[in-house]
Amino acid sequence: MPHKDITPNGKPKMNSLRIPTLNVIDFSTSGSITGKQAGRGKHNASGVPPTPPPSAMSAFGPVESDCDDVPLDPDAPMEQRIKLSHLEELMQRFKEMITVYEDSELQQLEAEGRTRRPNATMDVDEFVDIVSGLLATNEYNKQLKLLFYQCDADGTGYLEWREVCDYIMTQQKIKDCMTPPKANPFNSKPKIRFISNNKQEPSAKIVALRNPSRYVNISKEGEIAIWDLDMNIIGTVNIEGDPDPRRPGKRLQQMWVMDAVTMENCDKIAIATTCRDVRIYDTSSSVFYEEFRLYGFPNPLRALEYWYNPMATNSNSILLLGNSKGDLHMFTFFTPRSGIFEKPPNHQGGCVKIFLLDLKKHYLLLKHQVLENMHDGQEMKQIFYLAEKEVILSCSDSPTRSLVFTDINKTRKTVVIRSDRGFECFDYSSRLGLVATGSADNFVRLYNQYVPGKPVAILRGHSVSVIDVVIIEDYLQVVTFDDDAIVKRWDMVDQTCLQTLRIAFPCLDNRSAEHGYFPMAYFKGRFNSLIVTCNDYIAKISIGTRDYGTSSQQALTHSTPLSCILYNSESSEVVTACDGSEIALWDVDTGQIHTRFVQAHGNEEITCITLDDKKRRIISGARDGSLYVWHAYSGLHLQTLHPYGNSEVTGILDHFHDGRRVLAVVGWNRTIVQYEDHPEMLSIKPSLHWKGLQLHEDDILSMAGCDQYIATGSYDGQIIVWKTDTQLPIKKINLKSGDNISERTSTDDMGGSTRGSGYPTGERNGSANRNGSGFRRDSRSSSRPNSRHQDRPPSRPVSRYSRPTFPADASQFAVDVLVFLSHRAANKFTKSAILLSSSAGYLNFWSVTNRRHLIGGFYGSDFMDQSILAVYDPGRQCVGRRGHSRMDLRLGHIGVLRGSAGVAGYQATAEVSRMESAQQRHIRARMGRKRKSLCVIVD
Repeated sequence: MPHKDITPNGKPKMNSLRIPTLNVIDFSTSGSITGKQAGRGKHNASGVPPTPPPSAMSAFGPVESDCDDVPLDPDAPMEQRIKLSHLEELMQRFKEMITVYEDSELQQLEAEGRTRRPNATMDVDEFVDIVSGLLATNEYNKQLKLLFYQCDADGTGYLEWREVCDYIMTQQKIKDCMTPPKANPFNSKPKIRFISNNKQEPSAKIVALRNPSRYVNISKEGEIAIWDLDMNIIGTVNIEGDPDPRRPGKRLQQMWVMDAVTMENCDKIAIATTCRDVRIYDTSSSVFYEEFRLYGFPNPLRALEYWYNPMATNSNSILLLGNSKGDLHMFTFFTPRSGIFEKPPNHQGGCVKIFLLDLKKHYLLLKHQVLENMHDGQEMKQIFYLAEKEVILSCSDSPTRSLVFTDINKTRKTVVIRSDRGFECFDYSSRLGLVATGSADNFVRLYNQYVPGKPVAILRGHSVSVIDVVIIEDYLQVVTFDDDAIVKRWDMVDQTCLQTLRIAFPCLDNRSAEHGYFPMAYFKGRFNSLIVTCNDYIAKISIGTRDYGTSSQQALTHSTPLSCILYNSESSEVVTACDGSEIALWDVDTGQIHTRFVQAHGNEEITCITLDDKKRRIISGARDGSLYVWHAYSGLHLQTLHPYGNSEVTGILDHFHDGRRVLAVVGWNRTIVQYEDHPEMLSIKPSLHWKGLQLHEDDILSMAGCDQYIATGSYDGQIIVWKTDTQLPIKKINLKSGDNISERTSTDDMGGSTRGSGYPTGERNGSANRNGSGFRRDSRSSSRPNSRHQDRPPSRPVSRYSRPTFPADASQFAVDVLVFLSHRAANKFTKSAILLSSSAGYLNFWSVTNRRHLIGGFYGSDFMDQSILAVYDPGRQCVGRRGHSRMDLRLGHIGVLRGSAGVAGYQATAEVSRMESAQQRHIRARMGRKRKSLCVIVD
């Protein structure tokens, strides 16, 4: 099990992992932990991650072996560049870090109260420079800096080789013991059947018919076998070639089947052969018969594709045929159910043969178009039609036009993906927007359809050419098939091989594998199966289904309501906390969670989190008053702050006072409590020596600070601004009494509707929040429930995040959020707005030095029942909006809200425009001439 330390209060301390691993750290008990991660790394041909010695493990996963001759992508991640030799050299560099002090230097250190630097250690700059030199690149400096802080869990600023090894060993042990299994779509053993009528030839194509449900296997020599869903043959058909008049019973020429496709809306199958023709069979009955034969193509056909509208089966349908020279024939059938070709008036039955040049006689039923030289004269190997965009995808061996996106209307530019050895196969997922390709260089590549110039991932593991690939969208997995009849299952998120399957085809015992052009097929719906062929055998693998609920349901970041959010600019992470006592760390670049602290405060809801000034520690507070300090990179539990009572913590501020760092904490106890910041102490007791004493008459709900000021806001609408150095109040603002509120005019909300901008007038109902004796119910009462969502007292919500519906004059003044606009607050003499407050969905801008406190404001929520409950200012504001119990946070949707501080008669209008980029969407709202930037995370 991973190393863990136990603090005096019984809370375990342990290391977590950095992305791309996923950790779940359980702090519920002191004697046990639970952890889960999804690792990534290179896999061998068997699909199992290689397990080098522990010293050969990097901070991100397995280290590549020095004997690995697979060329690395120039943009490969750091974990693929670090090799065993790099770690051995790094260990030697640690041994060489010896510091020799002169007597004068020792005396100076002693006089300054500093300790000497330990030998065989590195500071962060030395560590980054040395490792960057070993990797011969500086592009990973930021990751190396984060790695240093992860290994330096005790925060000394110096790293030993032992700490690096401890971190690597901890990571590897957690990975070996706690890797959660990925969902396996293969829920049964393959059903293998011998195809007797194939005559020892491989299968060219497998298709599925739906009425009734049947599989149809077509051999290379033209033998058709019809199978039921239990893989029993129920019929056979022979594709007859033209007879040779000189040799009775013989074909005029050798005929091979190249591809086939079903035409479901008109109950037909189209089969392309090397005779330069397309044979169309009627499948409406149990006996298949050839109905049409279209011949006379200038080059042999190689690939087919058919599309129809399932909502209008007799409307325009498209048949695509790609040939050996890279040309594409496109047939558009106007009324396919009524007929696809004209029949002679005196037709007595049998096959109707149509010469390609005579298609003009069938102009009432179809239209024929030719797109020439799409692949520089190379054979077109596969075709896919993307109906919603009217785009054709096709692949070939051409190194310059390997995969081509062609607009059939020629209104958009053709998109080309290049690969040195071309592509043998591909599959496209419209839901995921990804293309998976297989190539003769043994690699599987994933491409984003909007960024075709470079693959988003390269999957290595096959030792021979990849000849077929399918995407299983429900599982976010790719299944590939190679020339050695090896099936591999890949995870598209982690980009790792999950399973290697060698199907036990009996033919492989004494023969080499031989395949048609399309040896694998994935059928959805009632079939829900993967069909694989090899030589004259066929195998069916059933695919399990996954229930994701209704489409209206959204992905949630936590299972309970989201309560806190902040951004760590040092590590490019978003930190979230929820009512389920979980803290989660998210990587902004990938939008993925990489660390989660489970039951960080036991069963109590987390109500407040903040970062220290160096962004290396997370301080969290809970509803029961408990306070803990965590290492922001490793997840180590560093300190416990003894609570003052058991009141809910609503605000934590790390600031300087009298030349030392102090943590100021506020909450439902209405008092500002201080904690001396001593990193070497495991537990710290509170101090009640705040010079301004207790001035709030109701629970403090919010707190903000800057270099000069500290502001606190309470449930009764009172905002007090304190001077940081003197800890005395310099300004009081009372929303309830209407301080400057009467000067506001109506504003337009972001939705465009007009609302009264002033707050409800009148005094709060005293009985709404007090007991019969006239005093407020004590939030520290032992009868308070464990959850804010259960057994709420009728007079007062259990927590500020779930207030019940009160009369308009009862809760509209509660100050949910306070934020200082740091770039303005740095000016001591400014009279502009430097303080932002949020109350009942209204965002107000306040001045501290101006006689007129309220400068402007607007209603910031989309609906009347929403409140803005999380605001963070790293120079630009990150605002998280949540109403009621909505818990979703989409890290990919980040925007810029530009608000202005107006004057009397202030009017706010919002105009929203969206801009797409690789990592985020920008939402810009223009609200006046003077603009203040806020970064909005929209739910």
